[in-house]
Amino acid sequence: MVLLPLWIFNALWLYATCFMKGIAPVDREDHFDDSVDVTNVDVHTTTDTSTQTEVVEVDATTTVETKPENRIFNVFVVLMYILTEVFVCLKLEGSITWHWVALMTPYYLVALMQGNCAAFANVGQVVLIATKLDGTLSWSWNGVFFPYWIGVVVGVVLAPLGVYAATKYSMAQASIDDEQPPSLFWPVVGAISSFVLAVATFSPFLLLMYKLNWGELATVVVFIPYFVVLTLVFLVVLVAGLTSLCRGVKEDNVV
Repeated sequence: MVLLPLWIFNALWLYATCFMKGIAPVDREDHFDDSVDVTNVDVHTTTDTSTQTEVVEVDATTTVETKPENRIFNVFVVLMYILTEVFVCLKLEGSITWHWVALMTPYYLVALMQGNCAAFANVGQVVLIATKLDGTLSWSWNGVFFPYWIGVVVGVVLAPLGVYAATKYSMAQASIDDEQPPSLFWPVVGAISSFVLAVATFSPFLLLMYKLNWGELATVVVFIPYFVVLTLVFLVVLVAGLTSLCRGVKEDNVV
């Protein structure tokens, strides 16, 4: 019952993968393209009364249809993810006594089949966590999560520097006066905004590291950033929806 929302999401995910177009859990760059373009051509013939000649009109419509073999592969990927979640739940309930490393085998399978660098990095991270939970790895939790720490450093340090350089370069390219250097205000604002966004994104992970290393933090506090982000997203969607609705009502009244 605790994971009931997760099972509902899994059911919707599986249904969307099976029956909806354009749903693919595998990235396009993984060379598993699940769609094919199909062009329907309609030819209409009319007669021009002024010149007594026939005019041929061609209407070409391109639609996207899913390849059956790739849709089967996508369903297999979703089922393997769901099977991994089932194994984790059974392990937490004590119904099975498998090692965590062996328990994550379905996840290893689908991740390696995707064949990209991100998938390999995720497999390495999961193996480290699983061996730590099994007690065969004596590293600290900071050492176990060192692949993720690389992403944190890139997001918190390198991303703001990249935003600063890109903004400064674009302003220099758009500047009319080549002798006057562009203002540093907007590059600095962009870098600070990127830094704040990165810290907000990785804050749950930082709180989790604090809890795992010192254990003096309530679990609900770790998830507070997620709750804040979801609340902001809900408010933005709500405001955008109400604004669009009010705008439509005003246009109808004007007409």
